[in-house]
Amino acid sequence: DPAPSVQQYGHAMLSWLAVYNQHGVLSWQHELLMDEAKRLVVGCEDSCWRTAMPAATNLVLAVEKKHDVRAAGYHILVQELVTEAERNAQNAQKRLVFMASIAKLIPCLGLYVVRYFAQLMPLLLEWVHAYDEGTVVVALQLLGLVVKHAWPRMGAHAPLLWEHLVEVARTADAKAWMSDLRAVREQQGQCERQSPSSELVSVVVDLGQLLCLCGGERFAAALRATASAADVGPTPAKGSPTFDALLQACLQVTHV
Repeated sequence: DPAPSVQQYGHAMLSWLAVYNQHGVLSWQHELLMDEAKRLVVGCEDSCWRTAMPAATNLVLAVEKKHDVRAAGYHILVQELVTEAERNAQNAQKRLVFMASIAKLIPCLGLYVVRYFAQLMPLLLEWVHAYDEGTVVVALQLLGLVVKHAWPRMGAHAPLLWEHLVEVARTADAKAWMSDLRAVREQQGQCERQSPSSELVSVVVDLGQLLCLCGGERFAAALRATASAADVGPTPAKGSPTFDALLQACLQVTHV
């Protein structure tokens, strides 16, 4: 049925069947359901994006073998999801749905997630600098998930990720202040300057500590350079509170 409302109900029913049936029950329809999952993703209409992506993801999780990082279904769906995400990278609502869906698949890929770095990492490194805090938080959480599952390869990538994380931390407070200024203009009133949410600060620090643990010598050198530039000592200079929290947490982990 071409009606978006009917399609959305169909997607919801597929998700329900995939989630609430015992794993493996639907495997006898593996080929049919894999084709359907791919069809749901490729060229998905805007009105159905928020229901089609989760339905496709849940179908693949239901029919593929658990703990098989080479299972073709995981790789096929990740490739299609990343391709669609590249086409809709500037749409805030769509990228949130994409990140929620691919976050379920990354643990299934394990270290094989490295195969998709060429497409996935540019998207995430763009989204961590998005203006809306929701996108930034989810993108940082997804980056952390990628780091956990691809930690043996992080020595080559950690310095670049650190550069982006430092920039996110430095600009977090400025973005909060810009939001307040816009609110003042709209309401023609007065409001106090706000800081970034505690959730954003937490995910920034968590990702920094993950990089400390698996970044190797190249990351340690990048961290020392950042600390030296910030003149961190017994009485560090006042800067961005988010950046200060990140740097101090990483220095405690590495004992630089």
